Amino acid sequence: SMLFDPNDPTGRKVWAATPSGGLWFTTDITSASATWTSVSEGWENLVVAALAADPTNPQIMYAATGDRIDYVVGSGIWKTTNGGTTWTRLSSTIPSGFYPSTGRSFEFIQQIAVNSSGHVLVAGQYGLLRSTDGGATWSTVLA
Repeated sequence: SMLFDPNDPTGRKVWAATPSGGLWFTTDITSASATWTSVSEGWENLVVAALAADPTNPQIMYAATGDRIDYVVGSGIWKTTNGGTTWTRLSSTIPSGFYPSTGRSFEFIQQIAVNSSGHVLVAGQYGLLRSTDGGATWSTVLA
């Protein structure tokens, strides 16, 4: 998954989620010698599958983990509130509970999106989940 940084007015900064190497960014995707910087070296899980930015506040971005295709369990969702300078794992998305449950949905996230109201939507292992409070709590929208 790739995401053009909504905070970069030049449109050159790009975030890249990789299925086995974590989250990276480059400040100039147009450069033939672009360099990439890892931001996920200390993360518990480097299987980053999906990225999203909040259209109401571009400083907020999300990185979701887990790869259903290769069956590599993720460790939830990471969030930044300062444009990517620091990232924190959302404790509400750390996989837990019994199968099938909301907590287990965060093991394999196929897609993440943020709508114009700032609601976070996640396509997880057991359906579509929504958070209306920036990822603090989640509810199942469609099982």
